[in-house]
Amino acid sequence: MIDAHIRLPNGSVMRVRKTSPVQSKRGAAQYEREVRAAVLDGTWGKKKGERSVPTFADFAARFLDTYATTNNRPSTVREKRRALGRGLLDELGRLRLDRIGTREVEAFKARRKNDGVGPKTINEELAILGKILRYAEELGELTTPLPKLRRLKTIKPKLD
Repeated sequence: MIDAHIRLPNGSVMRVRKTSPVQSKRGAAQYEREVRAAVLDGTWGKKKGERSVPTFADFAARFLDTYATTNNRPSTVREKRRALGRGLLDELGRLRLDRIGTREVEAFKARRKNDGVGPKTINEELAILGKILRYAEELGELTTPLPKLRRLKTIKPKLD
């Protein structure tokens, strides 16, 4: 038997207890390595024909290449690339799309605010994150509910 405690990229721990198909110590050790790899890849518990959910970094690159370049002006695409490079990919890039929840979004906002970034900039980054997640949902890459993206309050400008 194997009893594996696997730390996921988001910091949580997943426990897997299974009977090894090969009834030996060496067979159980090999099976545990396979299970750990499958859990970290996101393929554990999925059928062979089922697709795995891409990471945010992979899908964001695809989003920029397909949706953004087709539907936005070049200056807007440049700004989206810049916003992704400033903080979104560093904070959320390694997470699978279905692992991005309200907790991760709020932690992202708190880290950006602690770095001295203004609320308007953070709101722009949240708008880009929301569009990427909605686009993933449209394509069927994301089947879980979208996280709640609460914007920060900004000071009204004196002049419009």
